[in-house]
Amino acid sequence: TDKLGKNVEKVDINMLITMATNHKYDKDIIFKDNKSVKFNLDRAGYWNITGTIKIGEHEGCFFIKTNAR
Repeated sequence: TDKLGKNVEKVDINMLITMATNHKYDKDIIFKDNKSVKFNLDRAGYWNITGTIKIGEHEGCFFIKTNAR
């Protein structure tokens, strides 16, 4: 939803989840047409989450560092 609580159409999200210490558990996830995707993190540890969000002609990116315990 947007800031006003309205549904946003035509959202594409490409997300890459990587473990900071190795690439054995990396996950490349694509969300298309407002469909959700479930995934599991196979190990506890420090993870980096990067990706792009495209809504219509607008595109942005994100980078998140986190610890999954």
